[in-house]
Amino acid sequence: MLFRLFKTDSLPGFNPKILKHNILMHIGDGSLYMFGMNFIYAYTVIPVFIQQAGGNTIAIGAVPVLWTIGLNLPQLFFIKPHFTEKRIKKFVLKYAFLNRAMYLLIGLFTFFVLSHLNQTIGVICILSLYFLAAIIGSVPIPGWFHLFSKTTPVKLRGRLLAVRQLLGSSLALAAGSLTVLILSAFNFPQNFAILFFTASVIIMISFYFLSKVVEDEEQYVNTKKAEAVNKFILVKNILRTNAPFRNFILADSLNTMCLTATAFYPVYALNKFNIDVSYTGTFTIITTIGMAIGNFFLGYLADISGHKVNMVILAAASLLASLTAVLANNILAYGLVFFFVGIALSVLGISRGPFVIELCSPQERQFYIAMLNTITAPFSMFGVAAGLVLGFLNYQVVFLIYILLAALSIYWLIKKIKEPRMAAFN
Repeated sequence: MLFRLFKTDSLPGFNPKILKHNILMHIGDGSLYMFGMNFIYAYTVIPVFIQQAGGNTIAIGAVPVLWTIGLNLPQLFFIKPHFTEKRIKKFVLKYAFLNRAMYLLIGLFTFFVLSHLNQTIGVICILSLYFLAAIIGSVPIPGWFHLFSKTTPVKLRGRLLAVRQLLGSSLALAAGSLTVLILSAFNFPQNFAILFFTASVIIMISFYFLSKVVEDEEQYVNTKKAEAVNKFILVKNILRTNAPFRNFILADSLNTMCLTATAFYPVYALNKFNIDVSYTGTFTIITTIGMAIGNFFLGYLADISGHKVNMVILAAASLLASLTAVLANNILAYGLVFFFVGIALSVLGISRGPFVIELCSPQERQFYIAMLNTITAPFSMFGVAAGLVLGFLNYQVVFLIYILLAALSIYWLIKKIKEPRMAAFN
């Protein structure tokens, strides 16, 4: 039944048997990784973890900042301008394993060390370890996108990413329920340590599926002296000459700033409605439902219509999340905030990277992904700025600022960005 969604028999350049195998391996890897990471979700669980550890609003706002910068900023420093190696899988597996091991280390630190430290030092240590995990995780991301692109036809990528996330979202419902149970049943900080242990086991299982992806050797056109070009000069030239990519970077920077609001949504809810910390798991469940619904529809939409429409939906969902946070007067209505966050995150996983790799050649994929991530990562510092503003203004004013940013992103996406497939057709 699954392969009715993925018609693999008539795609030039792909062996149907190997393609079916790789689709299953990609689904197993992605869905289990998402399942595991929902126990330590950067947008709901970790901000509350920092609050419970004694962190102030600046530390809480730093969570998505450190996550985004660590996961994106270093990439350009590890990537060649033109990739000409025949295989990339070994490199991806090395750093994917190290990234997974870091979450086990954070769990051990939380369980055995955190309670013996001064609160300020403890919060700094947690944020530092979390940042290091993100940095290590950033190294294989461009390579993974290249591996994914090599092993998946362009017209199946949206659906495959959506199915990975849809199954992951379904499993994440269980993760949210178990998170509620664990946070309620155990004392701090052991409850959060158990969340990290659980996540570590599951994402190590996902690593097995990633290791079984079959990669063929790839031959590239001779790029002559491309390797001798200074990569930062090359970045400047690309930004000057590739207007579609340049315009997309601006829209993505706005979206990056908008997504930093997610750190404040759960903490604001705990304070405003005076609810127990275990509600964090409920917020994760609602976010997961939003992701599941988004994945169900938006992956197919991307394959049919292209990824631009999905990026507009991401910005609109960010706007609606902040607007709901301002207007909601009870916890039930406030739950819609996390539903819209889920929609936005589903698009982030389905369309952000695939949009970019349609703007470049195969040997440039890794470099373009690294450029996108490195250039836009500093804009996540807006989360720290928002945390500073909260020292003087209230949450509603900060959420209004996020609404304006999302509205600007919607305008820019609609007016300035063309769908690559339509541009190529014309």
